[in-house]
Amino acid sequence: MNPTRLAGGEADKELFVSSAYLYVATERRDGTRSTSQPVWFMYHEGKLFFTTSPTSWKAKRIAAGSPLFIHVARKDGPFFVGDAKLVRDLKLIDRMGAAYARKYWLAWFGLFRPRRERVKLGKTNAYLVTLRRSEKQAR
Repeated sequence: MNPTRLAGGEADKELFVSSAYLYVATERRDGTRSTSQPVWFMYHEGKLFFTTSPTSWKAKRIAAGSPLFIHVARKDGPFFVGDAKLVRDLKLIDRMGAAYARKYWLAWFGLFRPRRERVKLGKTNAYLVTLRRSEKQAR
């Protein structure tokens, strides 16, 4: 992988602010990449956050140290590599829930948005994504 620039510039900020989805893949034990799946996310103060089920392959691979392979906005959109760190800050979870409700109409109805109760019970995992680099081409 040849990095072309570090992530986090003004153009990247606009990209994340204007996008509804991240398409996220992880690395399997055998070194191959999983199929990318769309996830809702929050971009806040230069940071990306998303949630997933703790029983998902995505969560299991993140726990095993897999990097994230991220396309922004669409499956063939701008590409980034990052790392995800589990977060348990309940105030952050509340901000995520409110941000999802503003961004996604289903979340506005109360569906599929991050909730502190689900995080406390271990039914939802929330992650902070640290972008390492962006690349011209994804494999």
